[in-house]
Amino acid sequence: MKNINTIILLLISIISFAQSVKKESSIKTTNEEYEFLTKKYNEENNFGMLDGYKIYPNKIANNDEYSCEFQLFKKVNTQKVKAVLIIIKGKDNKRHKVQYLCMPINNEELMNEFAEDVQNLRYSKSSILFNTSIRLLRSKIPNVFSFTSSVIKTNETEYAFLTEEYSVVKKNKVLDGYELLPFMKTTFEQVYQYDYRLLVDVKSQEVKAILTICEKLKKDENKLKYLCLPFNNDELYLDYFTSSIKTGINLGFYYQVSVTVAAAKLLIDDL
Repeated sequence: MKNINTIILLLISIISFAQSVKKESSIKTTNEEYEFLTKKYNEENNFGMLDGYKIYPNKIANNDEYSCEFQLFKKVNTQKVKAVLIIIKGKDNKRHKVQYLCMPINNEELMNEFAEDVQNLRYSKSSILFNTSIRLLRSKIPNVFSFTSSVIKTNETEYAFLTEEYSVVKKNKVLDGYELLPFMKTTFEQVYQYDYRLLVDVKSQEVKAILTICEKLKKDENKLKYLCLPFNNDELYLDYFTSSIKTGINLGFYYQVSVTVAAAKLLIDDL
């Protein structure tokens, strides 16, 4: 009976998430909103705000050289998040120009522009953006989808299964006692697709890892890579980080962008 209740609770959580995503599909970042956040909202313009909108600070991360902050751009009358503003600052303001990025919602054309903006970042700035996004995923996913207060840690069996065995097992069968549940899917340039799934231990009600199926869509044969983002396991995280770099130039780059998209969407109130 306990296991049945666990599954029911878990399914309710996932269904609620899916319904929220569907409901949020009517929200779309406009060209005006995107241009404002990337070109007009800055210190030189005294951070003047677009009429009818407000920005809410959210998550910030630092390293020795830079800070990275995710902010929610909301329309006041509806309180809906219309985009996520990402601000990357250097500790030395004289040497490092502040970078303003806009992660759009439900706008493929602007999403491709966002990807180009990320691609144009210096390595140190793209690195703090990726690390901040990963940190958000690792901290928020267990809290949002797990019904436990314990520290969740990915073990070697779970990690090895997702990275070495899942792609070859018959009908993508999952480890006994686990489920793989859909989280989100993102496509860039109609070529690079990233399917995020949550590995759930049914008995403990814990999300134990995030699987990403990275796919380069081809006419004849698709190229697939399987990445597992582990929780609270430094050794496995090092292997994950190395594997993410080895996915290939374009597939790997768009994967990093997709990680930022996933992290930003977790911060949107409607999700």
